[in-house]
Amino acid sequence: MGAEPTTAFGPAGLGDLYVTATSPRSRNRTLGEMLGYGKSLEEALDEMHMVAEGVRATRMFVKIAPKLNVEIPFLSSLSQLLDGEIPVEEAVRSMVASYKN
Repeated sequence: MGAEPTTAFGPAGLGDLYVTATSPRSRNRTLGEMLGYGKSLEEALDEMHMVAEGVRATRMFVKIAPKLNVEIPFLSSLSQLLDGEIPVEEAVRSMVASYKN
């Protein structure tokens, strides 16, 4: 889509990804933990006083991927989890399986 690879894979992009995944102050990690404990997206968002931008980003990528003709199995599983279509365990299995193929 015209982005520079060094943006995502440079210090800023990788640093942001690392902090998002590891910091207890990360909004996306906090949301993920709530989902992992079995809360619905609505329940988790109601408890949070911050925006977890990963929800909107996931929905945007799922919407645009077919137009770009790209496969996004990890995000597809995440989207199904966010929408309550599959449980956490199934989402994780699907995400792991998508990287084995």
